[in-house]
Amino acid sequence: MERRIEDIRDRRSEIAAALREQGFELLGQDDLVPIFGHRYVVCASNLSSSVVLSIVVIDEDAIVYGDTLQEYLEREFLTKS
Repeated sequence: MERRIEDIRDRRSEIAAALREQGFELLGQDDLVPIFGHRYVVCASNLSSSVVLSIVVIDEDAIVYGDTLQEYLEREFLTKS
């Protein structure tokens, strides 16, 4: 886990660029906290925000996986049959 966090720090500008192409702005002061697998919650100055990202560092692939932590949890764990 620690290695993945270091990899994200090392490639943050590439990850931010991939997210920017999708319309999501990852700000320099935003922290990424791992929550499950390659899912990360964005900890931003806006305390009501809890965007969840899916990041695969090797491919510099990053997508917004949920607009809120609640949405992510419902999609990932509650709606699967």
